[in-house]
Amino acid sequence: MSIRLLAIGDMHLGRMPSRLPDALARQPETFSPTSAWERTVLTAIDQEIDLVVIAGDLVDQEDNFFEAYRPLEQGINQLVKAGIKVVGVSGNHDVHVLPRLANQLSAFRLLGRNGQWEQFNFEKEGERLTIHGWSFPKAVVDYNPVTGHQFELQPGINFGLLHCDLDQAQSRYAPVSTASLKQTDLDAWLLGHIHVPSDLSVDNRIGYLGSLSGLHVGESGRRGPWLFEIDEGQIRAVTQWQLAPLVWEHIDLDITGLTQPTQAIDHLMTAVRSLSQKWLMSEQAPQAMGLRVSLCGETNQAKAIEEALLDQKPNNLSSGEIDHVFLESIIDQSQVALDLTALAEQPDHIGHLASNLLLLEKPDTNPEKQTLIAQALAQLSEVSQDSRWQLLKSESLTEQDVVSYLKRSGHQLLRELYAQRQERLS
Repeated sequence: MSIRLLAIGDMHLGRMPSRLPDALARQPETFSPTSAWERTVLTAIDQEIDLVVIAGDLVDQEDNFFEAYRPLEQGINQLVKAGIKVVGVSGNHDVHVLPRLANQLSAFRLLGRNGQWEQFNFEKEGERLTIHGWSFPKAVVDYNPVTGHQFELQPGINFGLLHCDLDQAQSRYAPVSTASLKQTDLDAWLLGHIHVPSDLSVDNRIGYLGSLSGLHVGESGRRGPWLFEIDEGQIRAVTQWQLAPLVWEHIDLDITGLTQPTQAIDHLMTAVRSLSQKWLMSEQAPQAMGLRVSLCGETNQAKAIEEALLDQKPNNLSSGEIDHVFLESIIDQSQVALDLTALAEQPDHIGHLASNLLLLEKPDTNPEKQTLIAQALAQLSEVSQDSRWQLLKSESLTEQDVVSYLKRSGHQLLRELYAQRQERLS
C-alpha cells in the first residue's frame, strides 16, 4: 500500500490578507492562512493522508504565538487523532516561536533544532520513507546548511525538508544552490521561503511548495499543499491541491477599439465568468477572488474606462460561482491611439515625448535606448532609497521594469498633453 505524504509550504499563521474590500475586511479570518490550514487539515483526514510535513514559517512573527497556537494545536490534534504524523522545520520567521510551540505540542515533531540535521523515519506496510530536516538556529543564516553535511540515505524514499533561498548566493536566509541539493542524492527536496510554488512533478522533485494561501495580490494563482504518492519505493505522483479560501488573479483587459466605458465592464464580466469556472474545477473552490486588472491595447478612452471600472470597486462582481469577486486595483498600461511617428516630428513637448516612446520600441542594443534607460534607472533608484519608499529597498529594478514604467507613464502623459492641446484648439 502506498504512502501518501502531504507537503505544506509557508503558512504564516497570524497574518491577515491585505487590501480586502470592506465587505470581506469585516471577517478577515475567513480568508486568512488559518482558514487555509483548517481546510488542509480536514482534506488530509478525508483523503487518508499518512504524513504531513511543513517547510517552515508556520508562524508569521514572534508576536503571533497565541494567534498561532490554538489553530495549530487544534489542527495537529485532529491529524494525529486520525493517525496522521506531523513533522516540520522552522524558517527565518518562526525561528524562536516554533520551538516554543513544539515544546507545547507533543504530537508535533520539529526536525533539526539548533541548525543540526535530523532524520524522521516512517514506514507503512513495507514502504519506507525518511525525512531529512534542518531548522533555522537564528533569524539570519548566511551560509549553505547543506555544505559539509553527509546525508545518510535510508532504505526507501529520502526527502529533504528545508527553508532556504535557492540559488541566491548573497542571501541572508540560508543560501542553497540547486547543485548542492542534487549532490546529496536525496530523492526530493521540499523547500519553503519563496511563496511562488515551483512546477513540481515526478520528474522535477526540487522546488518550492509555495505559500498555503495568497496573502496579497502579488501572490496570484494556485495555492495549497502538495500530495506525494509513494509506491514500491518510487514517487509515483505529485499533485498540488488548491485549497486556499482566497485567490488572486491578474487580468489583461484589451480595450482596443472600445468606444463606451460600459463595454469594458462587459469584457471584465466575461473574464470573471471564465476565471470562476476554472476555479470551480479545483479541489476546493475558493470563497473569494481578488482581481488586479491591467488595461492594455490602443485607445484614447483609457481614462473614462478606468473611471468606469473604478466605480465597480465597491461591488461584488461574482456571477454566482464564487461567493465574492472584487477589484483590488486597475493599472493603465494602454497606449494612445495616435500616430507617434507624426507627433515625433513636432518641435514641442509632445514631439519629444513621442520620440522617446518610439525609442523604447527599438532593439535593446540601440545605444540611444540604453542611454535613456540608464538615465531613468539612476533617477528611479535614487527615489527608491528614500525612507518614504522603504518597500522598494529590497527590490532591484531591472531594465525591463524601467522600460515598462517609462512606457506606461509616457503614454499616460502623452494622452493628457494631447487632450490639453485639443482643448486649446477647439
